[in-house]
This record gives sequence, structure tokens and C-alpha cells, in this order.
Amino acid sequence: MKTEKEEPKPIDELVLEGVNISRIAHPRDALYESDPDFLDALFKRYVIWRHEIRIWAGQEYIGRKIDPSVFFEGDSVGNFKAGIEYGDIRSKESQELIKNIRNETKEKLKVLRKAKTEIYKIISPWNKNIQPIFLPLGTKWEDVSIEFLDGHNVQIKAKNLNCKVNYKDMGFQDNRELAPNIQWELLQDLAEDGGIKKWGRGADLKLRKRKQLLSEALKYCFQMKDDPFYNYKQEKMYRIKINLVSERSRTKIKEKARSEREIEEEDFYGNQIERY
Repeated sequence: MKTEKEEPKPIDELVLEGVNISRIAHPRDALYESDPDFLDALFKRYVIWRHEIRIWAGQEYIGRKIDPSVFFEGDSVGNFKAGIEYGDIRSKESQELIKNIRNETKEKLKVLRKAKTEIYKIISPWNKNIQPIFLPLGTKWEDVSIEFLDGHNVQIKAKNLNCKVNYKDMGFQDNRELAPNIQWELLQDLAEDGGIKKWGRGADLKLRKRKQLLSEALKYCFQMKDDPFYNYKQEKMYRIKINLVSERSRTKIKEKARSEREIEEEDFYGNQIERY
């Protein structure tokens, strides 16, 4: 029987639950707890939280930002709690269990908070609303393809990733005019020119600045550290590593495929007629 894959919870929810668990998991405060099921409920709550963290940490892109192994290592709180010694909240075993839950929760919270800072550190000098696109583990710029569907929307492909986004999602909005900015226009130009930008005696200052801003925006959007352009001194031009497909090229590819399909159909039906 095939089991459904559990959806990971947002990291904000996991952090909040961890804070709540660490707040109530205090050995001294537990001594005055009147609820006889307090320890059992606390234990189950921690085990469920730990399980949810592991589901979240198992996502492929998490390994690009942090080492998730800390969430999968064994800790001082087991998966099962049994024995008459836990029946009394004041017993040594009960107090030790509460202390371990508190300590383990604090340690995991530290890593979660660091992960949150690293993963969602998407701050752009011109646009603070970038929606990060997390690429599959091991993806290089050369593995990324951006196809322009129209002037505002693109199809992004990289290994098993396939998504549709717009210029605003990627951080290319001019907030003054609420329209695509000049970096988006440069990306479109590159797509039209086969991914390269040539000039005569040298790139003017404006073009160099636009290229720099485009590089930073792409790195923010895809959360990649290296430059999406090849080395300028070696190439003697601006050449982007990403496979760009312009709207015009995409249309031509579709028309060519349609023509080839029609020719195949004509040949097929022509052969069928000749038989009869």
C-alpha cells in the first residue's frame, strides 16, 4: 500500500512550536503541574515536532544552505516513553526527561533559526519582494533554462524543476512604474541575441552597471553564489551561462515542430491512400 508523502510545515511554524515546547518544558515548573497527563503530552508533542523538522530538513534544497544531519542524529529523548518511574512528575527519571526535552529543543531551535536566516536572506537593494527559486541540489547555472513566454512571464527549467514565474516574482519590477525594470529588458535582449552582448570599443558604464545589477538579481532569485556570466576578460563580451530562449525563438521552435508533425501526418495518410 502506497503511503502519501507528508508535506513539510513552514519553518516559521516549526520555530514557533519549538519556542512553545521549550517554554513549558521546565523541570521546576513541572513540579507544580496539576495535570496528570502533562509529561505524556509534552513527550508526544516533542516527538511529533522532531518528526516534522526531519520532514522539513529532508527537502532537497535545504542541504544547499545548512547541514541538516543534526536533525537526523539520535538525541537524548527516545522515541518511546514507558515505565512506572515516569508516573510521578517528581521522580528523577521524569525530571531528567523534561530537562532533556528542553535542552534538545533549544539546540534544534538554534539550527532552525540559523537556517531561517540563511534560506530567507533575500534582500535586494532595489526590490525586497523577490520570491526565491530553490534549484535542485547540485544545479549549475548551465543547467538552468529560462524561456520567455511573453513580455512578463517565463518558464524556468532546471533538472526536475519546472515552474512558471513573472518578472515581479524574480525581483525585476520597477517599483516607481510597477513595470519590468531595465535589468529585465537586458535579460530579454540577451535572450534575443543568443545569450551574448557585444560592443565596439568597450562596454559603456551604463551597460556594465546593468549587467552587474542583473547578475546580483539572478543570484538573489536563485540563491546561487557564483556569477551567472562567464569571465569577461576571457570572453571579451558579456555571455550568460543560463540557457535563454526568447519569445520569438520559442515561437519558431513550436512552428517548426508543428510543421514537422504535419509533414509526418501527410506522409502517413499518403501511404495509407496508396495502399488502397
